[in-house]
Amino acid sequence: MQKLIQRMVSQSSLLMNFRDIFICFGIFILVLFAVVAVQNIRAAYELSRIDWQGDPCVPRLFKWEGINCSYTNTSIPPRIISL
Repeated sequence: MQKLIQRMVSQSSLLMNFRDIFICFGIFILVLFAVVAVQNIRAAYELSRIDWQGDPCVPRLFKWEGINCSYTNTSIPPRIISL
């Protein structure tokens, strides 16, 4: 039992966990920057559209008005390509 615990707390498993946390934190930061960028665009151009809520490109039926999104590859989520 003690060897099992030692193996679970080994340096390699700690590095693996740190890597996973680092990746998740990086994704969180990228999403946060994207949200801040869209909010800055809204503020700079004084846009107060009620339909600018939620995801700007998905679902396609409720896409934000005035936003053009790329829908080229189904394995890649759509993204804003122009206003």
